Amino acid sequence: MTGKITKKNAMLRYCLIQLLLWSQFCCCTSFATVYMNGKGVSNALVGVAFAIGNLLAFIIQPMLSSIADRGKKVTVTQMAIMMYIAMFVLEGITMINGIPIIAVTLVYSLIFMIIQNTPVVVNGLGIYYMDRGASINYGVSRGLGSVFFSLLSLLLGRLITVTSYRTVAYAQIILAVATILALTLMPTPRDVLSDNISPEDNANNSDTSYISFIKRNPSFMLYFLGMGLIMILYNFYNNFTINVVKNVGAGSEEMGVLLAIAAIAEVPAMFAFDYLSKKFPIKNLLILSSIGFIVRGSLMTFAVGVTGLYMSSAVQFMGFALFMPGMVKLSDKYFGEGDKNKAQGLLQSTMSFGAIIGSIVGGSMIDVTGVKSVMGVMLIVSVIGTIMAVFALEKFCGKKVVIENKV
Repeated sequence: MTGKITKKNAMLRYCLIQLLLWSQFCCCTSFATVYMNGKGVSNALVGVAFAIGNLLAFIIQPMLSSIADRGKKVTVTQMAIMMYIAMFVLEGITMINGIPIIAVTLVYSLIFMIIQNTPVVVNGLGIYYMDRGASINYGVSRGLGSVFFSLLSLLLGRLITVTSYRTVAYAQIILAVATILALTLMPTPRDVLSDNISPEDNANNSDTSYISFIKRNPSFMLYFLGMGLIMILYNFYNNFTINVVKNVGAGSEEMGVLLAIAAIAEVPAMFAFDYLSKKFPIKNLLILSSIGFIVRGSLMTFAVGVTGLYMSSAVQFMGFALFMPGMVKLSDKYFGEGDKNKAQGLLQSTMSFGAIIGSIVGGSMIDVTGVKSVMGVMLIVSVIGTIMAVFALEKFCGKKVVIENKV
């Protein structure tokens, strides 16, 4: 795609990419266990696939963030297109009749690796355009992603009930193609708007070392670790939703409703985030987010029926809905041009960190001790993570100098 993107159409194009991204996320994570179980993969091997995929994602994310910060030889858009082409091919492989269970497990490990990295790339794309004057409201675009996540959750939950688990793969392939086409509408970074980067921001591009970044931001890294612990229970719930739902006597259709409630609950907070961030310090919003994860985790762990699970999903507006736009805002506000994508990439990788632990522990123990016992232990770990995150935010935001307020 050539030609210069304008401030007027940047938001529309970015919203299209976000809604396709999170629709794909719905297939690749929330309904992955349903599909893999249908292919004969055990819960233990599903956990292994999630763990391997997220471990690979955790390792690769710093490299992707560095590329996004530089944006020279390979553009952010080109990276995203290559990732979705790979997902299209890999999902097609899983649909081969008679494919061995171990092959499905390994292929899905790669799919999980890719899908966990797509938000890093898409968020980096948004940051790049915003820094160059594009009128992009991240909260609104991400909120639209949640709307389509909820609609697809309801649709897939119903379709799986009346057809088969293969519906997940068909949806995933269609969405991969649609996303590739949407990304071709986005120009390369060298074609985008005017280069409105200040000399100060250009100076910050000189140091792109992750080791240096970690040394310079110890409080931020403590927040990263705290969020990683919080994400263990959150990702276990997302990856093994079908098991949690079956534990209270429900099935795939109720699972679709459950996911839809959580996604819809995110929308008001995400749509209003730009307004909220102007009224309240970003630190306070992220602290509220950390507490929100614990509230939802508690309701989910102690739920005795599907109604209790529905209630836990409704609390999604406090946790994940504030964390996603909050991490982008924090990265843009407190870091220079050369570090913004590193910061948001690290925070995004807390999802992978949590998924690695949650998948290994959950996948191996869920059939032995039961869902409730696993979630109970993870809830305690999440509380510890929340204490760490709150302390780190107080220290980091109290000392860090604001770079710029753009989001």
